[in-house]
Amino acid sequence: MTSIYTYLNPFKDDPDRLSLIILYFVLVFIGAITQKDLIKRILIIVVFTMPFLVSFLFPNTYSEYSETSQTSLENFLKEITTESNNYLTLIFLFLIAFTLMFVVPFLLFSHSKIYLYSQKGDLEGLKKELEKGSDPTKVHRLYRTSALQIASEVGHVNIVSFLLSKGALPNTQDTVGYSPLHAACGSGSLEIVCMLIAAGADVNIRAWNNGVTPLHLAVRNYPEILKVLIDAKADLNPKASSGMTPLHYAVLEKSYDSAVLLVNNGADVNIAMPDGLTPLEKAIQNQDTKMIEILKSHNAL
Repeated sequence: MTSIYTYLNPFKDDPDRLSLIILYFVLVFIGAITQKDLIKRILIIVVFTMPFLVSFLFPNTYSEYSETSQTSLENFLKEITTESNNYLTLIFLFLIAFTLMFVVPFLLFSHSKIYLYSQKGDLEGLKKELEKGSDPTKVHRLYRTSALQIASEVGHVNIVSFLLSKGALPNTQDTVGYSPLHAACGSGSLEIVCMLIAAGADVNIRAWNNGVTPLHLAVRNYPEILKVLIDAKADLNPKASSGMTPLHYAVLEKSYDSAVLLVNNGADVNIAMPDGLTPLEKAIQNQDTKMIEILKSHNAL
């Protein structure tokens, strides 16, 4: 039974074929790394390497149709790698590169216009799109993210305000469980955080993949946002999947203002970290004298 393995081995008898295969995988790699999102990279690699992997792992499972198509592919590869057809090789490789970098991402990951306008901050374009009947509550078919979450992450206050006025839902969650409030806290947009909370955003909402709450994200760099969350009655001691609380984050990140806010408002200073150490013991281990003073002033053990 013919498989792709048969024209990859032995390489020494057909160097042209080996060169083409190597270039193919190089182009797959280039096409993947041009994508900023990890999911896109993985999908591109899987889609364009799966035939090779299946052929290696299950060489005897192909039907007669598969055998015929593989033989045709083998003949095609041989044909374009002959010395007289070098221009065909270049065209073939160019088409692979173009497909990997532009066509596949467009087909798999293209956003509808409401996502693009929300990302760019194009309020007029967004208004026109909604007038045409686009749904502001619609989520992306692949990532499950919403236009509101995109605008919250980028920091477009006017877009967030407009989407909320049109009924956008503040507690939708994407594929990993992040919400618009997660996005706003992570990017440091205080005004958007306030708008989302006023619209009913859940301040204790957890991400599905790691259990992180908006408070975990705000504690690192944004004490002003942290104060808003605390005033909105956010839980001060939520544990992420790692066992880390916001205070643990503050200790590790040396976020002194955030640590002061947390302990002043009643955060538990003695919850053990995942390694078994208390926040004070971790601060001592890190020789962080300022954090040690903050924790001891609140009876940390």
